[in-house]
Amino acid sequence: MEPDYVEAILEWSAGGPAPETRAWFVQRGFRTMPMRVGLLISADRATFERVFGVELRDADPPVELTVPLGLTAAVASIVIPKPRQFH
Repeated sequence: MEPDYVEAILEWSAGGPAPETRAWFVQRGFRTMPMRVGLLISADRATFERVFGVELRDADPPVELTVPLGLTAAVASIVIPKPRQFH
């Protein structure tokens, strides 16, 4: 997995969207961008590993991340998708 830049798709649950969820990620060093179904969250690999408590160096996307406690009411899932391939 690319060490300098990782993107994940956060999908809102029935309780979302929640502005405090976006703030939670921003406070931890992520960049966020609204999407129709949730947020695109991005950061370097070290930030993802620290916040989610995972090792991503040898990960093969897609990677489903555990939704952090406190965000489960607003967030249904967080997934690092398989990179798109352009021909």
